[in-house]
Amino acid sequence: MTLCEMISLVRFISNKSQRGNAYTPADFNLSLKDVNLKLLSEYLKGWSPGMPIPSEILKFVTHVPAGTLVTGVYTLPADFRILTDRTLACQISSKTRQVDLMPASEARILRAHGFRSLGHQPVGVIEGSTITVYPTNATELQLSYIRIPVTPIYDYYMDQYGTEVCMAASTTHALGTGEIGSLGQTSGTVSSLTVELEWDDYVHPQIAIRILEKLGVSLRESDIIQYSQLLKNDQ
Repeated sequence: MTLCEMISLVRFISNKSQRGNAYTPADFNLSLKDVNLKLLSEYLKGWSPGMPIPSEILKFVTHVPAGTLVTGVYTLPADFRILTDRTLACQISSKTRQVDLMPASEARILRAHGFRSLGHQPVGVIEGSTITVYPTNATELQLSYIRIPVTPIYDYYMDQYGTEVCMAASTTHALGTGEIGSLGQTSGTVSSLTVELEWDDYVHPQIAIRILEKLGVSLRESDIIQYSQLLKNDQ
């Protein structure tokens, strides 16, 4: 389901007038951003690193084969959500070593009292947006993580009659007399800012359900599919 189709479906079900903009593009984009993050959190609820990953979020698994460590510190990517495993790997003196993750307090004790050879059994600590590996001469951190899906964005322009016209991703439109771009442009060619959902199509009804819940409409997934067909027939 494209975002053009989804906003039409949401307005169709909630009986919001497209011309009246009772449910505006700005409202839709806020809903998309919120639901995009909350749906990921729902799939991760009760899940922990090392467990089988739900099929719906497998596509968001990202592998880092050689992350750069600066004096033992690796800065996590901006889209990082959670590690897929409890252990990582790094290079120490050209040898691959498994990194055991642990709380900072435990790592401090190991470092202070020499209970283990960190050169052979390195440890890692996650704090905020970084992972620190001890010993700090470790290089090329290897890890896998579940990333946050790219934030979806719906874009449009208003035609000369004041009707909202969806702009599909990667399209352009030469504004005619009386037409206005979503950023207030009144002339020239506008390029679509639309970013489609990264979720697989079979997850899209769940997104529509959660958006509609924000509008006070409670439906099941089967209802969404029926309404989607009704909208297609109506169009």
